[in-house]
Amino acid sequence: MKKKVSSESEFDPSLITVLNVIIPHDSITTDDNLYGKTAAEKTNVTVAANFGFNAVVKQSRVIVNVTFEALDSQLAPAGIKGFCVLHVFLGLSNMEKFIIKNADGSESFAREVANIMVGLAYSTCRGIVFARTQGTIIGPIMLPVVDPSTLFGDFVTQSKASEASEQSTLE
Repeated sequence: MKKKVSSESEFDPSLITVLNVIIPHDSITTDDNLYGKTAAEKTNVTVAANFGFNAVVKQSRVIVNVTFEALDSQLAPAGIKGFCVLHVFLGLSNMEKFIIKNADGSESFAREVANIMVGLAYSTCRGIVFARTQGTIIGPIMLPVVDPSTLFGDFVTQSKASEASEQSTLE
């Protein structure tokens, strides 16, 4: 199914390819508050994402950061905390159609397409966090379904000067 993203082009999500998924950091820790408790009653979860792109290699990178803390029945910290950082590298064969040239020489990416790519990365993160916390005292943690556009703030543009350094980062 194609989605209209501007007056000139349509986006076909089937053109996205997941190239690589890296988990550079993740951890679950406990402290003395856990003593005498059997399991978490509730879990506070915080999620954020960053989106970057490289038009030369037709790749984008989404970094998803998740932190979570177990709460007891009185909603006090239960002594279990964790986090997961996930880097998802995505390819898009017709990426150039969705790059916006700004007056200052920088480039930005069509927000609607970035939202879809962030949504794909976040969905991947949901599955990984669920699998990695299943069977632990805090888990399994089911991250909420969210609108991907709420996961990242102001849209960052890529300037011509940063294009070369970004290329080496994404490869």
